[in-house]
Amino acid sequence: YTIRLAVAEELSGNNLGFQLMVYSCLLAMENGSQVKRGIIQCANYRSLYINLNRVGWTCDGLESHITDLGSFFHIALPLNPYSLISNQINPTKIPSYIQKKERGKDFELISAHDFEGIQRLFAENRWRIAAFLKKDTVFKEPPLLALSDDELTYRGSKRF
Repeated sequence: YTIRLAVAEELSGNNLGFQLMVYSCLLAMENGSQVKRGIIQCANYRSLYINLNRVGWTCDGLESHITDLGSFFHIALPLNPYSLISNQINPTKIPSYIQKKERGKDFELISAHDFEGIQRLFAENRWRIAAFLKKDTVFKEPPLLALSDDELTYRGSKRF
């Protein structure tokens, strides 16, 4: 179990959060788990970036209000050797992916700040958020990349 994992600010930048999450996944696999599940606060962008882009989790649901704590994404990660080494997102490949694919069919981009839009996305029940992108000249606010189930699965892993 990994509960409320946090890395002290003075230790940030040392890849410790990523390493701890992978270690937790390995322990879960060793104990027979096939899927790791959890929640991440919607506004915790650093954690979303590490867990979605670097570890390979996907957001597959939304809890719009947990007591006074706020809103959380439900996250899931298949636990197998392939997913732990292949589910990472390569941000340099996302622009070419977006150009080749069809928005609304294969993928959606939505601002991480657009909570109503995120709720609509999950209400459709065909999207999983697979990446947290950094804002840049194209994206004025950090966008979330959601993939359809068909696009998300390729030999048990993300396509990029």
